[in-house]
Amino acid sequence: MRAVKNPIAALNTVNAIQDKIGKLADFPQLGAPLSATYDDIDVGDYRVLVCSNHLAFYRFEGDKVYIDHIISGRRNYIAILFGELPQDAE
Repeated sequence: MRAVKNPIAALNTVNAIQDKIGKLADFPQLGAPLSATYDDIDVGDYRVLVCSNHLAFYRFEGDKVYIDHIISGRRNYIAILFGELPQDAE
């Protein structure tokens, strides 16, 4: 695990992500469907919520929201979520 270089910035990032995710309780469709961006691969029911420099990937069923991943927007999140894809799907 990497040492935190700026704990105040880290705390601000966590708080911003929690604030944004907290809105999903009342507005579960707030995030965009991932399928709107990737219609050529099966991304399931994932939705994506932009939280500053991070992306929260989640699903919802009825009144329950499931946060599956929070990933830096600089990362190759499709490879992280779904593994290696065929070349023509990228």
